[in-house]
Amino acid sequence: MSSSSVVPLYKRRTKYHFSLFCQARGGVYSYFVQTTFHIKGVRILDPASKTDTCGDLFIQNGLLAPVPSVLPPDTVTIDAKGLAAAPGFVDLHVHLREPGQEEAETVATGCCAAARGGFTTIVVMPNTRPALDNPGEIAVLATRAKAANLIHVLPAPCITQGRAGHKVAALDALAKAGAVAFTDDGCTVTDNGVMEAAMREAARLNLPVMDHALDPKLAGHGVMHEGACSRTLGLPGISSEAETVMVERDIRLSQSTGCAMHIQHLSAAGSVELLRAARKAGCRVSGELTPHHLALTDADVDAGKPECYKMNPPVRSEVDRAALIQGLLDGAISCFATDHAPHTAAAKAKGFLTAPFGVVGLETAVGVTYTLLVKEGLMSALDWVARWTTEPASVLGRPAPTLAPGAPADLILLDLDSEWIVRAEEFASKSRNTPFDGRRLTGRAEKTFCAGRLIFDRPSRPCVAGERDWQHAHTFAANRPFLPHKAAGDCTPNIVLMGFMGSGKSTVGKLLASRLGMKFVDMDTILEERAGKPISRIFAEEGEPHFRTLERALAQELSQEKGLVIACGGGVVLNPDNIRDYSRTGLVVCLTATPEVIFERTAKDRNRPLLEEQNRMQRILDLLAKRKGLYASLPHQVDTATHSALQVAETIVTLYRRG
Repeated sequence: MSSSSVVPLYKRRTKYHFSLFCQARGGVYSYFVQTTFHIKGVRILDPASKTDTCGDLFIQNGLLAPVPSVLPPDTVTIDAKGLAAAPGFVDLHVHLREPGQEEAETVATGCCAAARGGFTTIVVMPNTRPALDNPGEIAVLATRAKAANLIHVLPAPCITQGRAGHKVAALDALAKAGAVAFTDDGCTVTDNGVMEAAMREAARLNLPVMDHALDPKLAGHGVMHEGACSRTLGLPGISSEAETVMVERDIRLSQSTGCAMHIQHLSAAGSVELLRAARKAGCRVSGELTPHHLALTDADVDAGKPECYKMNPPVRSEVDRAALIQGLLDGAISCFATDHAPHTAAAKAKGFLTAPFGVVGLETAVGVTYTLLVKEGLMSALDWVARWTTEPASVLGRPAPTLAPGAPADLILLDLDSEWIVRAEEFASKSRNTPFDGRRLTGRAEKTFCAGRLIFDRPSRPCVAGERDWQHAHTFAANRPFLPHKAAGDCTPNIVLMGFMGSGKSTVGKLLASRLGMKFVDMDTILEERAGKPISRIFAEEGEPHFRTLERALAQELSQEKGLVIACGGGVVLNPDNIRDYSRTGLVVCLTATPEVIFERTAKDRNRPLLEEQNRMQRILDLLAKRKGLYASLPHQVDTATHSALQVAETIVTLYRRG
């Protein structure tokens, strides 16, 4: 076996007591740990095998496996009574805004929102700045997705260069770079010759084209559905014909080129009828239904709330909505997609005429679609899961997601019985532009697994109807009291935050100390005060070995104290003896960058082989597991993002209180 094929220790199955990373609200996000899980007594919803039954699932080495007669000793058992397991949901239509509009969303925050919503695979739209129209931009997206380290992020780059609609992009190069489909979403390729050439090339590559089917000339400057409601509100309308003429064109080109065509965010009854006829005729066309087009009509539109009701295509009449539902039920529309389109509050505050189109959807999609279709008796739970799993996978020509043994352990545990209330301020997404804020829904993801890792775990305390999310109930707002369960003082166990510069240990530590009534101390500050000079001079004048001796002595000294929140540097993180000392008197939390970053940085700085650093970190993580410590892997610096520090601190407080 070549050295390049050896799986480093840090990527093998491990036995950590806990691993966390909180970049967003509403739960615990785990970016690194891969372990063995036994999921007991769960309702299994697997459309690929047409299974709807109760049973157990077993996850090992990133795969689903038969449940062994004797469980391995490091198995984490999850009692899933009352929950349903399904393959991880697939969203064909997501805008992540990075690069160019990071204030609205980033790859990292979008992945958090997806994990919280129950999605393990998302297809990313190309309307970024610059547009996703070349292999270099795909590589950048892949790097950011790898840094986020949560879910599968699949690129759907541009049909035309710069999404300008004039010249076909280098589709062959894009396909080799990892494209799963092509789209100019947000714009329509109106030139029939350009679209036909692109579709012929896509057919040769055996990849689908996904079209934002809306004629810009017919749509004009419209901002909502053209009809009685638009006239009442005095807003310019977008006719249904603006969509149907392009749907008809796309179907015709699909027939002539043999290219698979997927119509995005269908909104008009006429489009559904065209799609139904084409599919019956054997044409390679498909379509998607968004939760907002399922739930809303133009009668719901409030001209004073563009953040809620301005989307493209617009929500249309009740007749159109009924046709969309019927099309979904009879198979004319094959799948759901969110069209998750985040925008900042400032952008949406510009008024209905000038605010950008779009609403977010990743964190409400499960509840909206389940409530309106399954709970209302229009669709079975198994068929509903299929529209989020096997059907979107089929659009991409990818294997059907399944819960069968041997399949990748991408799955979700759903609570399909409890009601919950949408609270936009609790979203993991950076943006809050949703029409469903305050709506009561049934059904949401409780746990999300990707590649065998538990990447999202909703807090376990039940949330009754009308109550705010459990984690939000312990908000860090300054005007809310925060009373510790444990009395401060000499009997209070310490909390030790070990982390490299920029990991956020000081920010998190000060929050913990103020909220738990404990004392915050920074080891580096104490060492500098005692030496009368900065740490850099201690290193330069007395050498690293001497500094580590001072550090170890102070660690032993502080470990004898109680009621402290202690922040210490990266050298302490990499010293197993310090972890042993501190764990005797409190909770140890390691805050670091992602493992890959740590390995590369320390290997370079210390001139040691990368594999040696990987194995060193593995030993430290195993020691943390043995000592019931916590490990937080942070792709981005927390000190520059206060909301991230709040979430890390909130989770640590929760676990600390549990003892």
